[in-house]
Amino acid sequence: MKVVKKVGFVGRSDNILALETAKLALRAFSSSKTKVVVASEFFRHSSNSPLAKLSADIILAFGGDGTILHVFRERGKDKTPVLGINCGERGFLTAVSYKDVCGAITNIVSGDFHIEERSRIECIADGEQLPLALNEAVIAPEKSAVVMNFEITVGKEKLFSDSSDALLVSTPTGSTGYSFSAEGPRILSGAKVLLISSLHSLQRHNKVVVPDSKTIKITNMKSKFPCEVVLDGQFRRKVSEKVELKKSLFSAFTIVFSLTKKDNAKEVLKELPSLTPSAKLLLSILSETPLTSTQLAEKSVLSRKTVYNALDILIAKKLVKKRSFSGDKRKSHYSIACLK
Repeated sequence: MKVVKKVGFVGRSDNILALETAKLALRAFSSSKTKVVVASEFFRHSSNSPLAKLSADIILAFGGDGTILHVFRERGKDKTPVLGINCGERGFLTAVSYKDVCGAITNIVSGDFHIEERSRIECIADGEQLPLALNEAVIAPEKSAVVMNFEITVGKEKLFSDSSDALLVSTPTGSTGYSFSAEGPRILSGAKVLLISSLHSLQRHNKVVVPDSKTIKITNMKSKFPCEVVLDGQFRRKVSEKVELKKSLFSAFTIVFSLTKKDNAKEVLKELPSLTPSAKLLLSILSETPLTSTQLAEKSVLSRKTVYNALDILIAKKLVKKRSFSGDKRKSHYSIACLK
């Protein structure tokens, strides 16, 4: 039996449902001997600590996939396992719906859970060590709909040269995100591989699965606009000469309940076969954070027209909702529709 003496709470302070769910969880823990410490960025509590320095046996992340990715990135090499509490948005990384938080707490207090290890990507861009990525690393021009030329080497072997919109390197965890929306295969979390995808390749290169023991190098990057590395859709850094990617020695650890049903992931997967590739891509991006159409075009490297068409499909299927501001379509925010 695993004994949990201290639990950390993290989340976005602007997510009302996350705040309400966390305070419900706080009351549920009050009847046990488990101590709760709250990230000072989340909400005020008698026991506060900055997220990066928060000390706990496990961490509860209240929000969507974007919140979990943020937590792992901010905590760097830390091995504290994280449980994602889905607060209103579909997500592949969240194990529990906000509606089931009290049941999850019962399992935590009784030690009825296990810990799953997930590989991460270490990235060095022009000699600079960047934060670890749980899902993927994307190398692309900073402006959308612009072609990038590059060469890619795996280990000591040159894999190929290409001209494409972007190069995507995913972990098995990331294979259900951006990579999957780009027609990539779904890879089991325990597989010791990385997935390489050249998006909209002019040379029509297929996706390549490589051993995660190999170092992937991207060089000779040329484009009309500067190129950048984007990690987990959240961290960006400009790059001009070389990007080195490899499996990190520091894995991420998530909490899984033996009887947990990944309802959110299954519901999204059922809809994916009927969606266009562009709609799948936008769905993956919006699972991290709400965005405007302009921001979606920049992140997805799709044209405005393609973005609008894909959004119309997602809204019609009730997978995405739209909130308008000032009657200006460009300022409308799009987000994953809340689960019923």
